[in-house]
Amino acid sequence: MDNLPQAKHFCEFGVFRFDADSGLLFKGGQLVPLSAKTLAVLGTLLENRRATLVAKETLLAAVWPGVFVEESNLTHHISVLRKALGNGTADQRYIETVPRRGYRFVAPVTETEPRPSGAQMPPARGRPRRISLAACLTALAFLIPGAAWVAVRYARVEWARKHVLPEMRRLVDSSDLPQAFRLARQVERYLPGDPEIERLRRQHGAQIAITTAPRALMFS
Repeated sequence: MDNLPQAKHFCEFGVFRFDADSGLLFKGGQLVPLSAKTLAVLGTLLENRRATLVAKETLLAAVWPGVFVEESNLTHHISVLRKALGNGTADQRYIETVPRRGYRFVAPVTETEPRPSGAQMPPARGRPRRISLAACLTALAFLIPGAAWVAVRYARVEWARKHVLPEMRRLVDSSDLPQAFRLARQVERYLPGDPEIERLRRQHGAQIAITTAPRALMFS
């Protein structure tokens, strides 16, 4: 895999290698051309592969943080990812659907570390390969969105804990339950299963019913 970039760690499964830092997928050393959103779905599945399942809400919050999108968007990217991986036959199963709940990554995964910076790669045999400018630009086009996705995801989680949850508590204390529930609906997209949100539903769920999805709130 001569063309693979340096990274902190990789996830290998079958003939594929996923660069966890850049969010790029390689097959036999060659870059697999997938969109940043599809690669973000794969990264989230791999990151949570030890869980019983990855809920749809978790995937939506990770790939589209702070934005309301339909589940059909997630279904589309799962379909594209399965096609790229060749998912379907008995010996090529990577992503399993848990009906009405979410997905799980079921293939064995090996995590590998790169060789130390001082280590030398064995000399290449035969005619040296030339990397075209187009190949470099293609890799760069996928590298930048992948790195940005990782940074945005963790920033949104911290923002939700430090700013949105305190505001939700204030609204509950002031008995403004409709607005509190609207904030809860947004926070749970990137804080799924948060005990404070669950407590709000148990204690006040009988007093109000949110029947329509709220518009995404924009925060600076």
